[in-house]
Amino acid sequence: MIKARTAAEVQGFAYDTFDTAALLARGPVMFGGVKPDDALRLWLSAISMTIGGRGIVANDPGTGQQVILGYGGRR
Repeated sequence: MIKARTAAEVQGFAYDTFDTAALLARGPVMFGGVKPDDALRLWLSAISMTIGGRGIVANDPGTGQQVILGYGGRR
């Protein structure tokens, strides 16, 4: 069972250490990161996989648009 956590509780882990497609099968996934030049924390809400499973569809609150993130699957 996956426990819901707040952003303050999450230390994070490398993107390629988990199976995003499997997590998305259970619901939306949040991706967080920091821009190195100004330490601004960025968040994207991943909502689904693209057709063919080679990308992740995410909502970008910074632009108000949906974006597609490249995805190669778990290594």
